[in-house]
Amino acid sequence: MIDDIFNEEEEQVMEGETYCSLPLPEEEHAASIGGMSKFYEYLAKNMQYPRLARKAMIEGRVFVQFVVSPEGILTDFKVLKGIGGGCDKEAIRVLKKAPPWKPAKQRGRPVTQRIAIPVFFQLR
Repeated sequence: MIDDIFNEEEEQVMEGETYCSLPLPEEEHAASIGGMSKFYEYLAKNMQYPRLARKAMIEGRVFVQFVVSPEGILTDFKVLKGIGGGCDKEAIRVLKKAPPWKPAKQRGRPVTQRIAIPVFFQLR
């Protein structure tokens, strides 16, 4: 009976602002090459704070979902929770130019995986 649960397709679980995937056996999740701290460094270095957001003093987190293809390419971007002021568009712009990731693997083969991450906007 427990085996039946784990043989089902991957499901996304969303509670408030927490996003996680329920892993299947023998699964490796997609990952940023160099780790998430390097990925967030890339985002910080390449993001431009939108003028409208700066003027309106908009800060916060934009939650973006995307797909990591079996080739490691990031595609199919979607804002799950935005903050406006151009921040949502800027988060997607930078993610579209992001370097490839290590793809998820299941049974040793690269597979597609959906990922959701927060992109932070903070005035300095």
